[in-house]
Amino acid sequence: MLENFVNIGVLSVVSIKCYLLFYKHRVDLIKIIAKLEEFFPKSGIDQKTFNIEKHRKKIKKFGSIINGIYLSMVIDFILIPVMYKLYGWISSYQVDWVPVHTILFPFDQKSPFVFWSLHFLYVWTASANLLTFNVTDLFFASMTNVLSMEFKILAQIIGDIDLNDDEKTEESAIKELKTFVDVHEEFNQIALELDNIFAFLLFVNVFASISFLCVYVFLFFFGISYYLLTKYFVCFIGVFIQVYVYCYFGDRLAESSNGVADGVYNSAWYKASPKFRKMALMIMKRAQREQKIRAWKFADINLNTFYWIITTAYSYYSFLVGVYEV
Repeated sequence: MLENFVNIGVLSVVSIKCYLLFYKHRVDLIKIIAKLEEFFPKSGIDQKTFNIEKHRKKIKKFGSIINGIYLSMVIDFILIPVMYKLYGWISSYQVDWVPVHTILFPFDQKSPFVFWSLHFLYVWTASANLLTFNVTDLFFASMTNVLSMEFKILAQIIGDIDLNDDEKTEESAIKELKTFVDVHEEFNQIALELDNIFAFLLFVNVFASISFLCVYVFLFFFGISYYLLTKYFVCFIGVFIQVYVYCYFGDRLAESSNGVADGVYNSAWYKASPKFRKMALMIMKRAQREQKIRAWKFADINLNTFYWIITTAYSYYSFLVGVYEV
């Protein structure tokens, strides 16, 4: 019964993700990608100066982890049930066609045809769901990672503005800063648009993750076969990593957007004219309002929220164990 609950939850989350990202906000996301690409350093010198490779390695690292976890889940769903039946045939020359999956269906499942039909259906559904999770998780991580990188680049450029006593240098510095004011406002707008797009999805994902983590831990400790133990453990790790990825990149976005204020402060503003200082102060005030990705105004998506999700899931798990053992 609990696994049926989880499967319905997974299908619901996947449906919401597909509707919001691939239909409702598809055009908005394409526009955001174009804006991010516009400000992305193009030349090899700029990419080396701003250490772009470091950000690429970070997203590749998380991408490899996510792909590895989801691939192991697909293998678990496809191969282990077949191996489980094969082991039964080798050890006793008989095959028990009782389904390995614990999903309930309103018909008899104890026949080879029904077993293989349900197995292929389950594999197809699980693969489609995991692919959707994989694509949307990496998409969120990539978008927030690029925007965080561009906030950091902006902070570095502002901090390196040349301010000498020369009048021409002062005028060019003011022109540069005017441009950076507009760029900073553009980045803030992109962050706001990402927040609007992902807000409801993350709200659903937060509470679904709490439920999934709680149920998977419970089913792991009260599993009835080695296959189920393996399955629930891999699923738990998958949900755990997914939640961490969302919270980690949300936290990085807030930190990097706030870092623009540090970039302004580290510049030689004290040597500049009152006009330059006034513009610099404007950027600092904007940057001190860090840009956040929120779960529908319920919670900020950051590492503190990750800790809250894990502790809440454990609390519900303890309650579920208490009810089960009564």
